[in-house]
Amino acid sequence: NPTAEERSTAAPLPVSTAGFGDPALQFSPWLLRGLALGVLAFALQLFVDFHFKIPALAMAFAVVSATLVSAYWPAPVPSGTGVPPVSGKAARLACGAAALAVLAFTGLWAVPLYRAEALRTAGRDAIDRLARRESTPAERRATLARAEAALERAVVLHPRHAQAWADLSYVRSLRMHEEPAQTVALGRAAETAARRALALTSVLPEAWVRLGVALDMQDRWGDAGEAFVRAFALAPRAVNPRFYYAYHLAQRPFTRAMARAEVETCLRLDPGHRAAQLLRQQLATGQGSF
Repeated sequence: NPTAEERSTAAPLPVSTAGFGDPALQFSPWLLRGLALGVLAFALQLFVDFHFKIPALAMAFAVVSATLVSAYWPAPVPSGTGVPPVSGKAARLACGAAALAVLAFTGLWAVPLYRAEALRTAGRDAIDRLARRESTPAERRATLARAEAALERAVVLHPRHAQAWADLSYVRSLRMHEEPAQTVALGRAAETAARRALALTSVLPEAWVRLGVALDMQDRWGDAGEAFVRAFALAPRAVNPRFYYAYHLAQRPFTRAMARAEVETCLRLDPGHRAAQLLRQQLATGQGSF
C-alpha cells in the first residue's frame, strides 16, 4: 500500500474525454454485472408501479442503461475529440426508427393502459365512497351507473386488465340492491366479468370473491362456496374474502355455525370491521335476511 507521502506526490490519474466507453476507465466486471442487474430490476419496477413519477424513473433508467451500454460497446472516437461522430444516412435512419418505435409504444400501449387505469381508479373510488356515506336511492343509482360506464370503458381500452374486470363484476353485483328484480340477470353479467378476470390471472383473490358473489346471486350456492374458498386460500389473512364467505355460509341454516366461526376469524383479523360486526349480531339474534 502506498504511503501518504507517495500518494501526495503521485501523478494524477489520466482523465479520459472519450466518455464511459473509454478503456482507461477500467470498469470492474462486478460493477458491470451489478449495473446490469440494477437495470433489470429497474425495468421490472417500471412495469408494475403506476404513478406520476414514472417519467422521471424512466429517464433515470435510460441514463443508467446508456452508462452500461457504453461500457460494453464503446463507440469509436476520432483522435483529438471527445465526441463520437453521429453522421451518415444509416445513423439518421436508426435515430428515426428509434423515435418512431417510441411513439408507437406510447400511442398503442402506454396511453391506453394509463387511460384504462385512470378510468378503473375513478370507477372503483366512486363505489368505495358510496359504501362509506349515506346516499339516496337516486344518488346510488347515478353513482353506480357512472362507475359501471367508466369500468366498461376501461376494459375496452385495456382488455387484459384483470383488476378492472373484477371491479366491473363488483359494480354489477352492487346494482342488485337497487334493482332486486334483476338480481339473476345482474349475477350473470357479474359472473361474465369475474370469469374474464380469472382467465387473465387465477391468483387474484378479489376475482374469486366476485365470482362467488355472482354465483350466489344466481342461487348457485355450492359453486359459490368453492370460489370463496379459493379466494381466502390465496389471501388467508385478508378480511374481506373471509367476510364474504361467512355471509355466504349464513344463507343456509345448516352452515350458520360455520358462518359464526368465520365471522369471529374476521374480527380477530380486524376488530373494527363494521360489516363483520353487523353480521355477527344478526347471526346471534337471528335477525336480518341472508
